[in-house]
Amino acid sequence: MEKLGERNYTLLSQALKTTGTCNPDECLFVVEEQLYVNEIEAIEQFLRWCHENDKPFGSGNYEERFQEFKSSNKDKLQLFAKEVGFKVVTLKELHRTECDEVFMPPDILLTGHDDVVEVWDYAKDLSWVDTASGEIKTTEETLVLVR
Repeated sequence: MEKLGERNYTLLSQALKTTGTCNPDECLFVVEEQLYVNEIEAIEQFLRWCHENDKPFGSGNYEERFQEFKSSNKDKLQLFAKEVGFKVVTLKELHRTECDEVFMPPDILLTGHDDVVEVWDYAKDLSWVDTASGEIKTTEETLVLVR
């Protein structure tokens, strides 16, 4: 999911006004049947991030806040990569990067890391995985791990 979108913002705004919180456990039920099934997980993660980090959003900044959320997931991947001795690059940058190995889902799952679930969650956060089909999808901006 690249952008939150006006439709989703309008639905979330309705939920937040009704419940008074952006905690997805308390507000998502108001509009969850109106959300597209392939976007629910990303929206829930976004709301949870806003709630846990005290990051309000409104009609003037919802797209900026969503991009900040997506950026924070990239930062988490950068930290994870550093812990396990990898570097994060985009597919576009890959041809200019000297490396022996390139990992991205599902390859990351096959490398034997203890934190497989966490890596797969990052992959979903970074839109590597189409949540509706479970298939891997990439663009030239897709982030991969290299070493």
